[in-house]
Amino acid sequence: MDKPYLGQSCLEQGYLARYLAQQILPEIGKIGQDKLMASKVLVVGCGGLAASALTYLTAAGVGELTLIDDDVVELGNLNRQILFTEADVGQNKAESAKLRLSQQNQHVKINAITQKFNLANGLSLVNCHDLVLDCSDAYSSKLAINYCCSLTRKPWVYASVLGWDGQAALLTLHNRHAPCYKCWQESAPHGLRNCEANGVLGAAVSTVGSHQAGLALQYLLGYLHNANCLWVFDLWAMEQKKFQLSKRHNCKFHSDKLENLPFCSYEELRLWDEYILLDIRSGDEWDIGHLPQARHVSPGILMEVEKYYKTTQNLVIYCNQNTLSQLVVENLRNLGYRAFVLDGGYQAYAHLAVRKLD
Repeated sequence: MDKPYLGQSCLEQGYLARYLAQQILPEIGKIGQDKLMASKVLVVGCGGLAASALTYLTAAGVGELTLIDDDVVELGNLNRQILFTEADVGQNKAESAKLRLSQQNQHVKINAITQKFNLANGLSLVNCHDLVLDCSDAYSSKLAINYCCSLTRKPWVYASVLGWDGQAALLTLHNRHAPCYKCWQESAPHGLRNCEANGVLGAAVSTVGSHQAGLALQYLLGYLHNANCLWVFDLWAMEQKKFQLSKRHNCKFHSDKLENLPFCSYEELRLWDEYILLDIRSGDEWDIGHLPQARHVSPGILMEVEKYYKTTQNLVIYCNQNTLSQLVVENLRNLGYRAFVLDGGYQAYAHLAVRKLD
């Protein structure tokens, strides 16, 4: 490691001193540190996982971090979301995290987006970053991340924590043969499974978040030995296991079109006695125009479908061009619901749209 020379500025000397301990590591060195400083990482969700992962990515000198979260800090978050204090309650999580992390390392550019990650904003965001960190707690968000990263061939680090248990995986998605999230998570979780309903230990969240940071740094440094493996943690038993992931041969996510799903046209619906037409696009898209008799719902609501609909009802789902609606219908039918894809999506029937003028 080069020693600071007399002509160096205080800023340059401070930079060298800050990263000295990790640059000594043979896996990093000066070249690796330069790679980290040139990297851009998108972080979806700024809760408990992000509190740990972001702290270490910021400390390691990752050049640019973009945080996206539309949620606000609540008192019940503070047992695990250790970036925040009681003074942050009621504040947006992305903005609060940006403020705290900016104080931690002036060399890192930090952006905050106070929106929910979805298909409307996801593709463009994912495309301009090198890596995505999944720090969300919603199945619908993970599905959207998987979809956006698959289309753009961008890697992402999945994570999930509940109770004393957690999981993490670096998914490279570098080609059609690499495993994706849906290769092992075949269908949506049935019922309400979240931290508020089932409980969670802060130390378990921190452990998995730290592991996420480690996998992220390895990828940014070009080390892929631990990629496409699922790490499973049990903090009560103090055990961890590693499973090699592979592409599931019948994973519909890898197909150009999902197979064996029932489609129906808008004209056919007029012959049905009863049906519920559900629009799962973004709120902005709904406001611009939507189909007559449709109801606007978020894909997240359909992950807890038993709270809102019965298995005997005919649920007809549409998005813009069927991509997300097919994934939702697949999950609903796996759960025993009579779900159908509106053939062609909204775009096929946009000329019939009801437009909101106010």
